[in-house]
Amino acid sequence: MLNKSIKVIELVALISILVILQTSVWTTVSSAPHIVCDVPSATYLTIQSALDQANCETINLAGVSYQENLVVARSVLIQGEGHTSTLVDGGEVGSVFTIEGAVDVSLIGITILNGQSEVGAGIYNIGGNLTIRDSAIVSNSVPFVSGGDLVGGGIHNAANSTVNIVNTMMGFNNGFYGGGGLNNLGLATISDSMFLDNSAMTGGGLKNDGTMIIARSLFTQNGATDGGGISNSGTLTVTESIIESNQGGRDGGGVLNYGQLAVVNSTIRENSANVELGGGMKNWGGFITIHGTTLSGNSANADGGGIYNGGAGIMVITNSTISGNLAGRNGGGLFNGVSGIFDLKSVTIANNEALDGNSIFNSNIVNVTNSIITTSSSGGNCMGTVLTSAGYNLASDGSCNLSSPGDLPNIDPLIDALERNGGLTDTHALLHGSPAIDAANDSHCLPDDQRGFLRPVDGNTDGVPHCDIGAFEYYSEQIFLPILFTAN
Repeated sequence: MLNKSIKVIELVALISILVILQTSVWTTVSSAPHIVCDVPSATYLTIQSALDQANCETINLAGVSYQENLVVARSVLIQGEGHTSTLVDGGEVGSVFTIEGAVDVSLIGITILNGQSEVGAGIYNIGGNLTIRDSAIVSNSVPFVSGGDLVGGGIHNAANSTVNIVNTMMGFNNGFYGGGGLNNLGLATISDSMFLDNSAMTGGGLKNDGTMIIARSLFTQNGATDGGGISNSGTLTVTESIIESNQGGRDGGGVLNYGQLAVVNSTIRENSANVELGGGMKNWGGFITIHGTTLSGNSANADGGGIYNGGAGIMVITNSTISGNLAGRNGGGLFNGVSGIFDLKSVTIANNEALDGNSIFNSNIVNVTNSIITTSSSGGNCMGTVLTSAGYNLASDGSCNLSSPGDLPNIDPLIDALERNGGLTDTHALLHGSPAIDAANDSHCLPDDQRGFLRPVDGNTDGVPHCDIGAFEYYSEQIFLPILFTAN
């Protein structure tokens, strides 16, 4: 299964996989001499036999396949010869690893597969401090059991538990009700990792009801009824990551949020909500901040191709791009429900499409300043309740009713195609002569643009620097040096 060919496109989120891996730190809790036990060996034929020996502080596994269902009730480091050669197979008869109690456990360089349990088929962490590094957790599943919790195909991290996932692939796991790759109730950190083709009813890639930080990771081709890539009801921060090509059978193709979510310097693209709402993201009653991020090419069968915001949800978006999203009904870029609130500052909304409201469909409050709203499709940019403009916005037509000081309605913003123009995410560059250049309100100006380029600069060469409208700051002499790397 691990040899399945995977296409990964321009993945800054996984660049650190290809460089020197972070050094594993293992701190023993015993004053006794550090003892390393090899499995298999004449003394220890199985992993469990070494775990049952308290003096085995490090267990080295050979590059072979082990069929065991392991209970870890003490602090230990278990290290294999690499995830392609050291396999721990649960034989579809229970969790592969069960971590019990307040113990420190590290799993390095192994593959965990074929677990089958109603909770935590690959790993069930009950109170432990668990680190998983340079490993793979694949093809674990939660079967239907009447009355069971039925969560956590790859990992279930219980309340008062901690899991740290580094440079690890979570793939082809099924979590039944929730959390195909990971179901988290405790504290979780994920870095330089990939969640591929996991599934569940909610949170195909993962479901978070605790506290979680995700950095430089990829979520792709995961699927769920709701929240194809990620479902969050807790507190979640996502930085420098890619959420792409996930599917929500109903809502939230990329992300479904009920809690507190921050997305920074990331890409959410080509996700789909196949029946209802929020192709890229659905927010229902939660609080979301988005900064330095691009949502592009997402689709919803009904409303909110890029983002659907409802249920008194609040969303603050700065220095970001919402481009080329599609809604079958309303709000190609953004859909704001009857109790939702959007606050948009230095945002570029471009080339989205819907039956009504190509860029924005609004039913409550959308505050907007220093932003571009444009569409190349027939029909208007805006539909519904009039936007609340703080001024200095530019729209390609008059449908948004922009009339505050500095607003520029019915003007072509002269932007380039969506592409990498420096920084970590794709942007729409302003073309030479764009009316957005030096036309923003400097008192609402952010210190840099979406790419991290400083604001303001003198883009129109009149000798006075001013900020530009939208997510991109125009430099009169522009040289873009894209980040070059090879994705594995």
